[in-house]
Amino acid sequence: MRSTMVHARVPKSVYELLKRTAAILGVSISELCRQAIMNYLRELRETSFFSAMQTLQQQKNGDCYA
Repeated sequence: MRSTMVHARVPKSVYELLKRTAAILGVSISELCRQAIMNYLRELRETSFFSAMQTLQQQKNGDCYA
């Protein structure tokens, strides 16, 4: 897997929260952010899948909103 460096400006309080959380979990801030992004993308895929299935079911039922 290729890693990409991302530079982002965040408020100091957010950075401190990330730093404390990463320390408690025993991971780096980068790993914490990577896992959060991966989880967010997983949630988006699941939401998209269920939305698509609902649309297919509505079309099958002849629902005028589909």
